[in-house]
Amino acid sequence: MKVMSVVLKDWEYPYIERAVINFIKTDTKGFPPVPGQLIALAQDIKTDELRKRQIEQSKLPEPEKEYIPMPEEIKQKLREMFNL
Repeated sequence: MKVMSVVLKDWEYPYIERAVINFIKTDTKGFPPVPGQLIALAQDIKTDELRKRQIEQSKLPEPEKEYIPMPEEIKQKLREMFNL
């Protein structure tokens, strides 16, 4: 077990955990996973998660052109400085 922890130490625990669960649910051979299989599954899970996030972000509306996300007093000072 120590070898597995050394090999998988650079990976974020949630991805490896989900990879192990996925492997156990879908494996039909009955052999334990090797690190490479878990890493490949973790990479797929992470890639899918990032892709879903990108799709969700691309669906967000564009901010208004004049919208400046900052406190009102700072906005006023900037307007005064730049004569806006």
